[in-house]
Amino acid sequence: MLKLWEDKNRANAQALIQALLKVRTRDGWRVDEKYLFGVSELACSSVNPELTAHLATPVLSTMHARLESSIDEFEARAAQEANARQSKVAKAQKKWRFFTPIDIEVDTKVRRPVRVSVSGRAWFFLTYKSLERFIGKTTLGRASLDVFNNRKVDMDYDTFLSGSCDASTWEEAWSSLEPSFDLLRGWIELTLGFGGYRILSSDQGARRKVPHPPWVIGKSEHGKATGVPFILEEQPLHRKPFGFDQKRFDTLAKNAKTLPNSTDERSIDALLESVIRLYAQAVDAQLNYSCLLGLWQIAETIAQPVNPTGDTSRIATRLAALGEGRGYWASAWRYSLEHVARQRNAIVHRGVRNISDQDVALLKIIVDNAIAWLYGVRRDLPTRQHLEYYYSNSTLSTTNLAALSAAVKGIQSKRRP
Repeated sequence: MLKLWEDKNRANAQALIQALLKVRTRDGWRVDEKYLFGVSELACSSVNPELTAHLATPVLSTMHARLESSIDEFEARAAQEANARQSKVAKAQKKWRFFTPIDIEVDTKVRRPVRVSVSGRAWFFLTYKSLERFIGKTTLGRASLDVFNNRKVDMDYDTFLSGSCDASTWEEAWSSLEPSFDLLRGWIELTLGFGGYRILSSDQGARRKVPHPPWVIGKSEHGKATGVPFILEEQPLHRKPFGFDQKRFDTLAKNAKTLPNSTDERSIDALLESVIRLYAQAVDAQLNYSCLLGLWQIAETIAQPVNPTGDTSRIATRLAALGEGRGYWASAWRYSLEHVARQRNAIVHRGVRNISDQDVALLKIIVDNAIAWLYGVRRDLPTRQHLEYYYSNSTLSTTNLAALSAAVKGIQSKRRP
């Protein structure tokens, strides 16, 4: 039987089930604060991420109709509901294809088709003509596209990014593609902006090289095109497409394919994927304090791979040690990183927002180097636990490391058959 809660949480889950069933009427539930938290607590206390409020509600309705009330009965009904949904989704799957505009100018000498594989997904950089053929000239207008719930959007782009997948609905299809899409954007920014910074600028705009696309459109093979606008921090009025020649595309494709589609969240490859997605979000931030918080989240993810605590002192100490081996003078970036850590705390705890370009530049350089280091050691330290052990022991003296190595050998020798 499907077990949704650990033993320590089963009594609480049982109490929530009984409370929700008690207030269930013939017409359903009254949606108030108690109901919202009751369903939320039921789902969030589960060890199974598939138990959501959307799954719990019909399960409870079935139990109410059958006069059931135990946690064991809930788990049995939840398994039945989940299986029924999976079967329904499998039968309804269709091929979906999506297009989103991207501010890239592809050099005429670039070999076609332009394809980049990211996290097991193929993305193509296509022309307007491809979008026109996909949607149809009767629907498409060069100046605007009216398939966004009667909201016209800008179509004045020359390059479009396209990906496809199988799913039962538009929303499921895009949700399936979105992680790869975000990862591709991260790779683009790392490839184009690695090591770049600004110290003093009157332009307080985002540091990204290529803006986040303003909208995405998709449809199934015989369906109607449907699109949605992205909610963005900024909507640039004057775009300057970033030029991509063959060398840049080759570098991007080479970088992106080096990380396989990792299904093990404990792996360093999965950690790197998260970091690269966060990188795209950080450099997309228009304001300095937002960018600094985004970059700091990357620093925390790299420095605390197993149990993130937000401890700025530990993060600064661990990342400072990386700088010592990357050719920087004397204390490398130790004190600068501690300064940036204090700035981060000022934002989070006191609402301070007057963060300078230099503060962000310092942290971006550190993060760029930390990502490069992590990428370089991902084979020697293949899991998050390996990385944690590295940090925990990296400050040991040569004598203590030798003692630790001897102890490990002794333990291993005792375990040999």
